[in-house]
Amino acid sequence: MNFITEYTLIGLLFLAMALFVVFAAKSSKKGSIENDEPRQSDFKYKQISELMSPAELSFYHVLVSVIGSKAVIFSKVRVADVLKPDVSGDRSLWQKSFNAISSKHFDYVLCDPQTSKVIAAIELNDKSHKQKARQERDAFLEKACISADLKLYQFDAKRAYKIEEVAKVVYQAFTTREVSALKTDLDKAS
Repeated sequence: MNFITEYTLIGLLFLAMALFVVFAAKSSKKGSIENDEPRQSDFKYKQISELMSPAELSFYHVLVSVIGSKAVIFSKVRVADVLKPDVSGDRSLWQKSFNAISSKHFDYVLCDPQTSKVIAAIELNDKSHKQKARQERDAFLEKACISADLKLYQFDAKRAYKIEEVAKVVYQAFTTREVSALKTDLDKAS
């Protein structure tokens, strides 16, 4: 081989290696956070003006008058903070079960004020619950609660509520002794 041909081959080899390194570096960065996705420090948020809609807040006040201090009322509680998958040994099934509840929430959760044990969950159904996807979600949630032996009460969203009607349903979550105390408290408040 002559002198010029050797250097030409060596130059082409270096050029090929340089191109390979450049393309390899670009393709490895394609999926990285730095190039394609914003960093967490770039995320911006706005505070939501109210935690509850007017209908949810109205129902909350009715619950407070019905329950008094016999239970703590939490609103917008993630289902996965109340229920957990009852699956052992099958990690894939556990993850699928968890994913099915992780982005859902209960409108209200009633808890024992002394122990924080969950007494019942409550759903307030507005007109969105008439949609097929929402009905499927509600049916799934109902089955999940049944399987976990968690009482789930559902109320239709209204402009106004009769305290006695709400009390009649919610009192089902309490023992007979607790219901007597709740009724006494409700009578005193009236």
